[in-house]
Amino acid sequence: MNTYAAIVLLTTVVFLCDHVVAQDTEASKSLATLKAGSARDIASAISSLPKDTLDQPEIARQLTLLLNDERTVVECIMGRETVSERAWFKLLDLPPTAVRSILTELPQLETDLARAKAFEAVSRIGRPDRGAYEKTLPFCTHDDVYLRSRAISALNAVADDDDESVLQFGKLLLDPDPMVKWTVLDALDQRSKRIGPVIPRIIELLDDDSDVYIAISNHFSLPEKLRGRAARLLAKTGPDASDAMPKLEFLTGPDYNKNVRIWSATAICKIAESPPPEALDLLGQLLLDDMDCEFVQNDGPEAIAEIGPSARRLLDSLERAKKHAS
Repeated sequence: MNTYAAIVLLTTVVFLCDHVVAQDTEASKSLATLKAGSARDIASAISSLPKDTLDQPEIARQLTLLLNDERTVVECIMGRETVSERAWFKLLDLPPTAVRSILTELPQLETDLARAKAFEAVSRIGRPDRGAYEKTLPFCTHDDVYLRSRAISALNAVADDDDESVLQFGKLLLDPDPMVKWTVLDALDQRSKRIGPVIPRIIELLDDDSDVYIAISNHFSLPEKLRGRAARLLAKTGPDASDAMPKLEFLTGPDYNKNVRIWSATAICKIAESPPPEALDLLGQLLLDDMDCEFVQNDGPEAIAEIGPSARRLLDSLERAKKHAS
């Protein structure tokens, strides 16, 4: 190695060492502030955390512990913000490598709500992680509905796309709460190519008339039907769900919720060897059912997209749908 190359290498090493030391110093200062001070000081420190400190496990663990802190930061006519909520929003920004540190502090969290918020962040890992899976699974049958729903959402994020995971979610589908069942159906939806063993359990949900309020929905503040979510999943399974046909045909009747009818008709089209004309016609009719409404009110476009080229006879309806009031 010549002298010039040696100098460049030495300079680079010194720069990197200084950068690491600076990062560690910044993280240490931030950590010290997060551990002590008034509610406002801690909240300010949370908001001011430099982005390059968020991958520090110590920072992630301390933010997790702050989920216990219900002191008020801001109070106004609309309510109040707590240290816990400020910490939670910051946890949602953590990179996946730091999120794993949250799980080590779960035993230190004092309330079901705090643990549920922690799992909201864990669900951001978004890739298989056996360690996270094993730490999350016990909370999926917890007494608190909200906590187990958030734990199942986190389990969905860290579980493998294999038969073992599908069977585990199949067991969780027996939960008595409709919101939890909806969360499980979301997890199974991501593994739709493997759900053959639990199809009978999904078909049973076509008998469930429960309402579920979903934060992001075409219905805005109106509830969705659990049986509609089940039909939507069955639409992805194809002929393997042929045992569901009698129930699905029944649910296309005029007495049922619009989205239940839409997804039941869609499932019929996907399960049958070729889409029945009457099911396609119903989808075309329901697609245009809300033409005069300012907001989108049904899942017709998504359902037709799920069917794909086999729904080409609905092209005229799709053209008319372009004139929807929204």
